[in-house]
Formats: sequence, C-alpha cells, structure tokens
Amino acid sequence: MHAQRRSRLPAGILSLGRMIRRDAAPTQRDHRHAHALELLYLHKGGQRITLEGQAYPVPRGSVFVSKPGELHGGVRNIIQPGELYWLVVDLAYCRRRFGPEFTAVAATLNGIQRRDFLVDAAVRGLFEQALDARDDPGPFAAALLESTVETLLIHVARGYQRRLEKEDRRAAAEHLRIRRAVEWADAHVRENWSVAEAAAVCGLKPSRFHELCVRATGYPPVERRNRRRVELAREMIAKGTPVTQAAFAVGFCSSQYFATVFRKYEGLPPTSARARRAITEDGIRR
Repeated sequence: MHAQRRSRLPAGILSLGRMIRRDAAPTQRDHRHAHALELLYLHKGGQRITLEGQAYPVPRGSVFVSKPGELHGGVRNIIQPGELYWLVVDLAYCRRRFGPEFTAVAATLNGIQRRDFLVDAAVRGLFEQALDARDDPGPFAAALLESTVETLLIHVARGYQRRLEKEDRRAAAEHLRIRRAVEWADAHVRENWSVAEAAAVCGLKPSRFHELCVRATGYPPVERRNRRRVELAREMIAKGTPVTQAAFAVGFCSSQYFATVFRKYEGLPPTSARARRAITEDGIRR
C-alpha cells in the first residue's frame, strides 16, 4: 500500500508496513497483486476497503484479505484515521519455503470467502516483530522475518477457521430454532397467529424468521399455514364434511376466503375434493 525499503525483505514477502494517522489521507490508487495475497490488519480506527468495486467496512481487530488478481484499495482512494498494518505475500513461495506443514495454512488462506474476520491480539505483536526484523541489519534478521511471517499467517488462517466454525454453530442453532418454530406452526395451524408470534417461539426477529422459513420450507410462514390448512380441509371435504364447516374447522374466517385460497393452491373449487373422492371410490381413476 505504501512505499518502503524492499532490500531487507526476503523473496516472497513483497510488502510489509504500518501506518498511523490521525486524519484521513489519500493513498495509492486501486491496485492488484498478480500472484500475491494482501492482508490488512486494523488495530485502531475504522476503514472501508473496496474489493472489485464493492465497499467493505473493516472492524477494529480484523484482518481484511484480498486474493491474487483482485482489484482493491481505499474507498475513493482514501485511508481513514487509525493504525493499520499490511502484508503482501506470495503463498506459492511460502509453501515451498515453509514446507508441507504449511500446506493446510496456504489452502485455508487461498480459500477465504469472508473477507474480514477477527483475529487474536497476537497478530499485532507479530506484525511489530516482523517490522523490527525487517529493519534489523543483523545476520539473523531474514530468518526471523520469515519465521515471524509464517507464524502470522498461521494466526490469520486460524482466525478465519474460527469464524467459519462460529458461523457453522450459528447456522446449526438457527436450524434447530426454525425447526421448532415450523413444528409449532404446524401444531397451531388452525390458529391465526402472527409472524411475530411464531418468530418469538424460536427467538428470532420476524424478518429473520420469515427468511429462514422460506429457506427451510420453500414458503413464507403465512402461505405455508394456508397451504397446510387447504390440505387438511381437502381431506375433510373428501370424507364428506361440508365445505363451510371444513373451512372454519381449519381456521379460515370465511368460506369465501377459503374458496379463494383453495382455488389458488389447488386450481379447482373446494367441492372438487368431494368429486375427486367419489371418482376414486367408483374405481374409475386412481
């Protein structure tokens, strides 16, 4: 992101730096690294980064990742106040340099989809150690820098893995809550509950409950209730229950509305259920 001394950077570590600013400032134009991955770690402040034209907010304590070939930079080419660190590294070089044990780390970093994620506090210390090694004229500086970068990349990969595990746990919890809510809705299909009431059963906001219900069942909550009511009423009518009685029994407030909903989902009026039953019993059509 910024010019720096490159003479003390080993091959494969293309850029390493830190920026501390009290006010916003122009930065280099959007750019891409053909064969390298860039990590931006935000220690203080707040940043907004563009990736392929889309803006992403970067929370404090997070790493933002841009992968090889992706166009990225500050929104309107501006860096906001704060303290941030960056590392541009060739993962292919790292795999060769750090050996087979690094393969899983490189695969995790190459497979990143969620571009910003929290990392542990050790990452800042590792950046500082890497910067010290970069500027150290001693004979062990290059080795220290490479080993520090390896450790830093491991911490970043572990932070991303933790985010995925957290998302998996959240998804499993939401799946369980939505299953309970669907079971509750089916058990109360004859009642005129609101989406908010059903959402409260699984501890979700109504909008989130609506979204998950569609994802789990294919239908919004109220439509699914109406479809289940139509199924129940169709069975009752086929067994001889009068249409109006069946409509009220499954929870519809009027036979006219029931007829409208029935035709919407079945394509025929409610009386057709009795006719289809009669045809089946006569053995004409199965």
